[in-house]
Amino acid sequence: MCRFGSDGCLPALVRAKAGRRVSPALDLGHDAVAPELAYVTARYAALTPFGKVATLLSELLPMSGAQNAGTVRNRTLRVGETVVQRHSTDATKPTAPPPMTPVVVGLDGGYVRSRHRQEERHFEVIAGKVIDADGIQHRFAFARNGQAASAEAFAQALAAAGVYADTPATVLCDGDAGLWRLQRETLPAATLVLDWWHIAMRFEHALQAARGLVDTHLSNEAVRGLERAKWRLWHGRWVGCRRKLAALSRWAKRTHLHEAAGIDRIQRHVSELLGYLGRNQDTLVHYAAPR
Repeated sequence: MCRFGSDGCLPALVRAKAGRRVSPALDLGHDAVAPELAYVTARYAALTPFGKVATLLSELLPMSGAQNAGTVRNRTLRVGETVVQRHSTDATKPTAPPPMTPVVVGLDGGYVRSRHRQEERHFEVIAGKVIDADGIQHRFAFARNGQAASAEAFAQALAAAGVYADTPATVLCDGDAGLWRLQRETLPAATLVLDWWHIAMRFEHALQAARGLVDTHLSNEAVRGLERAKWRLWHGRWVGCRRKLAALSRWAKRTHLHEAAGIDRIQRHVSELLGYLGRNQDTLVHYAAPR
């Protein structure tokens, strides 16, 4: 019986790890690695910190795993650059015939924040989809890296869905000025519509503040005013909605209401709602009308 720990009983994998030999099947020389190893590295690097991935690969693939977090990061960057280059090349070629009927384009943006407190690691992602007359959807997303690069990425995403500058389109957006600029550069003739979902969310914030008033009478009055303003906007009556919101703002500023708990929140939400709708009033439509 061999003694535990002798070379004859050590698994080949452990002996290889002790010697740190490099597997010719996984190492291609000149800092290149096999596609399978690059795939595994990038896949887990997207889910786990680089240091933990390096430790895992060193345990699983001791002959040519990953020496440290820098190795994992470099491999992942190379994989990402390859994917982006392929996507850019493919996006320049139309993958769908230009639609002869109007399309609807939805745009939205959001920030991806690093868990480390470093501003340069935060970035913005723009996501959207194209819906044609048959209901077929084409989804896309890209990072916003400057106006020129974003406009090019947006144009490529639309071209992949068969949408070009002269395609009849309706663009739905949350009112962000940067997204409107993207639309003007890429789809200058499109019809702009402020997305109702974002409007409704702002109304809901104000309604929650109104429902939170301790005084039941004041709460009911505020809720009633907000719901009437929302109803008017839904039915395409922006002027009537603005009047209702302005009246509600004046009501909240009255002297005898200053001491009411929570009234300042209502006033702030109504003021923000008026500003938001006012800045985008040219993109308000009759939302209740059938389309």
